[in-house]
Amino acid sequence: MLRLDPHLAVFRTSPDRIAIGAQQPVVELDADEPTLRGVALLTRGVVRRELEQLLGDEPAGALLERLAPALLETAPRVPARVRGRIRLALDVHRAVRAAGHPAADDGLVIPVAAWRLPPREQERLLDAGVAHLPVVVGDAWVQVGPYVPEGAGCSACAPVDDALVPGHLVPVPSPSAAAQTVVTVLDALRRLEAGGLPAGWGARIAQRDGAVSALRRPRPRACPHAARRGTGMAA
Repeated sequence: MLRLDPHLAVFRTSPDRIAIGAQQPVVELDADEPTLRGVALLTRGVVRRELEQLLGDEPAGALLERLAPALLETAPRVPARVRGRIRLALDVHRAVRAAGHPAADDGLVIPVAAWRLPPREQERLLDAGVAHLPVVVGDAWVQVGPYVPEGAGCSACAPVDDALVPGHLVPVPSPSAAAQTVVTVLDALRRLEAGGLPAGWGARIAQRDGAVSALRRPRPRACPHAARRGTGMAA
């Protein structure tokens, strides 16, 4: 994964020129459409092959050569796909893309819903065995999690929420809660990349002031319906 050094500012020095680095520019470039597109991709992070496909092999190579002093090579970001029809889903989607996480069906799924995750969505996620991190908006808090690793869920053991909710009302996260939800999701992705996101991890963000508290859940019991291959242990 190639990425521009986040410590270097990108700004226009004239209508048709841009510079990388403010106090001491590392490189100056023409502000043409292919260059601006390439710089935008490198700002969020991109693999060389993707850049070549979008710009062409030679233009991509030339751009990378010019930008070499300003580039960092990092590990690929965890793929993440955000699903949902409420406004917060769009906010999370934009933040995840801006952070450089590509969309892919084999990565983390982040379903965003009001009140609770729809039963059909939960069943689809667990039956598919994909890793997922639900985001649920309520009137008192926004809940992120619990995190379910790939292959670790079971639809037969999933908790069923039968609480009565006003389905005709769609709760809207407060500005502070929405902002903190985005930060919490991005933090979860960073932990996942570092191998430090445990199963069942989650958080609640208060609607009133955006305060964050750990999601407290009962200790998971062994699942009698499935076992990981070769281990004889319940999933």
